[in-house]
Amino acid sequence: MALNTDYLKSVPGVLKLLEIVFVVTAFGILRGGGASVNMTIDADFFLCGVLVTAIIITPLLLVCYLMGRTEIQQSILEASLNCLLFVFLFSGGVAGSAFWSKHISIPKSLKQKSLAMVSFCFLASFAYLADTIFSIKKYRGG
Repeated sequence: MALNTDYLKSVPGVLKLLEIVFVVTAFGILRGGGASVNMTIDADFFLCGVLVTAIIITPLLLVCYLMGRTEIQQSILEASLNCLLFVFLFSGGVAGSAFWSKHISIPKSLKQKSLAMVSFCFLASFAYLADTIFSIKKYRGG
């Protein structure tokens, strides 16, 4: 079975690669860098779960498309997953940026790490939003 490398040259293929890079970077900063969404265990746990979900789902879809299994694009599955990941990552980014913009007394290094992680969550969420639009067009036959 040959790989469909042409998919990587398409806009959805590039978006999938960007999503993976942004999500892995945000996850690395969250878990490896000691960043926090808003200093509560619940918010960090939620964002960590969303990032792990994105780390599992997005490469899985990319591998399926590279193997030529494009039947998934004929269902609403990809569009709904992309939309959910957009909403959840955007929510985590908003929660983090709202918290960190108000607190000045927290150590500067923690604040910088956390804002970097929040920035990558926003970048990933916008990539998922664009991917949602493209997957809806593909689902409708466009």
